Amino acid sequence: MEPIVNRIIEWLKGQEYWKQYVGYNILCENSDNEDFIKKSYKYYLKAVGLNSEDVEEESLNYDALQINNDSIQDFKLCRIANVVGVNKLKENQSLPIGDNLTIVYGENGAGKSGYVRLLNNAFVSKGDKEILPNVYSEENNSQPNAEFYFKNSTAEYPISFQDKEGHVEFKSYSCFDTKGADVILNAENDMPYIPKSFSFFTDFLEVINRLSALLDADIRNRKTENPFKSFFQQETLVKQEIDKLNADTDINRIKQIASISEDDKQKHNNELLELNNLKSIKIEDAITELKTISTKLKEYKSHIENLNKAFSSEEIEACKKLIEEFNENEKLRLSQDISLLKHPNIKNVGSDNWKKFMVSAYSFAQEQSHPYPQEGDVCILCHQPLTQESVSLIQKYWELLASKVEQIHKDQIEKINGKVAFCDKIDCDILKNSPKTIEWLQKHHSEQIERIVDFSQKAIGQKEELKSCFSNKIISQSIKNISFDTSCFDKYDGEIEKEIEALNYDSVKKRISDLEKLNTEYSDKEKLSTLLLNIEVFLEKCKWVELANRKAINTRFITDKQKELYNEYVSDTYVRIFNEQCEKLQANFGIDIQNKSSKGNTKRHLILRGRRPSQILSEGEQRAIALADFLTESSYNGNLVKGLIFDDPVNSMDHKRREIIAKCLVDEARNKQVIVFTHDIVFFVALQTEAELQAIDCKKISIRNFNSPGIISPTIPWIAMKVKDRCGKLKNELQSNIKKLSEGEDQDAYVDNVKKWCELLRESWEHCVEEYLFNGAIQRFNPAIQTQRLNKAPFTHELYTELEIGMTDCSNWVHDQAAALNRQIPTYEKLQEWLNTFERYYKKLNGLIK
Repeated sequence: MEPIVNRIIEWLKGQEYWKQYVGYNILCENSDNEDFIKKSYKYYLKAVGLNSEDVEEESLNYDALQINNDSIQDFKLCRIANVVGVNKLKENQSLPIGDNLTIVYGENGAGKSGYVRLLNNAFVSKGDKEILPNVYSEENNSQPNAEFYFKNSTAEYPISFQDKEGHVEFKSYSCFDTKGADVILNAENDMPYIPKSFSFFTDFLEVINRLSALLDADIRNRKTENPFKSFFQQETLVKQEIDKLNADTDINRIKQIASISEDDKQKHNNELLELNNLKSIKIEDAITELKTISTKLKEYKSHIENLNKAFSSEEIEACKKLIEEFNENEKLRLSQDISLLKHPNIKNVGSDNWKKFMVSAYSFAQEQSHPYPQEGDVCILCHQPLTQESVSLIQKYWELLASKVEQIHKDQIEKINGKVAFCDKIDCDILKNSPKTIEWLQKHHSEQIERIVDFSQKAIGQKEELKSCFSNKIISQSIKNISFDTSCFDKYDGEIEKEIEALNYDSVKKRISDLEKLNTEYSDKEKLSTLLLNIEVFLEKCKWVELANRKAINTRFITDKQKELYNEYVSDTYVRIFNEQCEKLQANFGIDIQNKSSKGNTKRHLILRGRRPSQILSEGEQRAIALADFLTESSYNGNLVKGLIFDDPVNSMDHKRREIIAKCLVDEARNKQVIVFTHDIVFFVALQTEAELQAIDCKKISIRNFNSPGIISPTIPWIAMKVKDRCGKLKNELQSNIKKLSEGEDQDAYVDNVKKWCELLRESWEHCVEEYLFNGAIQRFNPAIQTQRLNKAPFTHELYTELEIGMTDCSNWVHDQAAALNRQIPTYEKLQEWLNTFERYYKKLNGLIK
């Protein structure tokens, strides 16, 4: 079957670039950094039209990610060295790894968990990854690191823990621990042990969730309540448009509404003036004022009509005729004989002043008590008696004044004086002392003001010209009639009546209200014009948010592909392998694996009779189920998985299940490297025994805590050693320690070490009974008796006797002795002889078994 990764790559190639970029980096294990998320987000925004920024697309080398099953590298982990910065493990240690089975024994506190956490971080694991520095030292702040040594068919090569990214070696080993087991047993949890390639979809969904979170954050930042509503409180067209601002709003319409022309400004000024006037007036006073204006306009009309009459053609002609007649009569009057009245001593006789003097004298004479003059009268000027000649002269004066010509002259003078007096009385200032009327005309008929003023100026000129003519008794050619058409005044009265009718409370209130609305509308327009830039920015945000909501990332494309591949690669096959593993582990409790996919993430739910296994099964049974699931994953991925790492996999299990697990793990060691960390000596022995039965290479290592945890030793605990190993340990102790003491001067030290050595030799004779004499049928750490092994057991009476002699020799030095015996201390040579006897004995038994 084609590797899942290859199918995923082919699927990615058909996706949009931003999806390809995300998927490619997940496959490259480069998706857990902020730069990647930020760039993915930019590609997404560009793809859906939410960002116009030009983001350069990177080249994606899919060929480097393709998997060819025929070319999968063949390598093995051979050791872990130079561990630093991990808990408080002793540095400069080397943990060797066997080709098949490696058992790492360590008591609690020996540093086993530190190594397991390091491996959980290095390899594929859902287990405990918390690495702490040496909390007991303030100086140890080193970053966790170690050298992982691998070997292939040609050479051994190291890879630093810090440089593990991108190396397939670290994706080829899987770890199992208590935390990983708990993940499996949790209800409806991610499937951590489906084929590793399926984690791609979970990772893809995680990236999608992070991108969606960024999009949601951007939407929240851009999505704000309409901030412009507070600027417009009155119900105006502007407010209506502002209240409904949204992504569909056309900014050009808003700009058009905010536009104010010069005509708009002038109209607003007029409306504002009217509004202020209406607010300042009192209706009764306004009506009275309008009536006064009406009366004044009527006076204007009457005044103008009088001027029209005064300067009419008829009046001008009459004035001209009066002057002409006066001049003609004056000529006739002057032609009368007044020579008799002249006197050599009196000048200007006959002049106008003389005539006026005569007229005045005559009028005064008429006031006397009798007709004046008569004989005997005196002069009214000098009071001298009048002579007959004087009386006769005065009477001649009276006769002259009484003539017809003179009388006509007198009448004409009166008429002329009357005309002059009339001219003086003519008031040509039509508009004087009437500012309200002028204001009304200016407001409603401004053109009439100029006409009236012009007419007044003409009337003044005509008046002065007439007076000049009468004074000089000369007719001016510039005198002509002037007139003003007063018909326009006829409609003014009707207009004022309408204004008076309109001046009631309701109509004024309505007009004020209308003007205030117009003023508010205008003010809102002005205010709107100052907010246009901000509104445009707000609308752009609205459009962005609406588009972003419509372009929210749909994960259907992930779940569909995951489901397709899951059904093809996992569902039936995975469940079948899981059930097979349960059979091997004798954990066939009827567990049902229920799977479901949601938003790119496959969930699995372990069900036992409708309940979680943890509600029914014991802890040991639960651990067996978790192991079955873990082993299913490794089996399913075939030769892609090079090794399995276990941390105390038999916690809470009984002895029967320990043996089952031991057999299962040794079976796995046939095709994979299996590394088991344990503090359980019984399980240690079970693994060791099973490896011997299956002829599987088994490397045994100890982790110890001697002043510092994490000390690696090739020597396993004495209690777990086989006879051969014990013999080797006794031989090493004899040669390296006891021999030196035998040659020294400290006899007590020699005795103490000999007693301990002899005790270990005695235990080795005892263990030989288990391992060889009874062929492992009965083991002290195994409650089961394997009777079938007795078939090859070499037990005879002779072998028993030989055993008893060997044990007696060393036993004498194990127990406390009576002082009276005073046995001789065995020499180094004697000890060597006892050890050689033991070695010959167990080798003989081994030969008999085979």
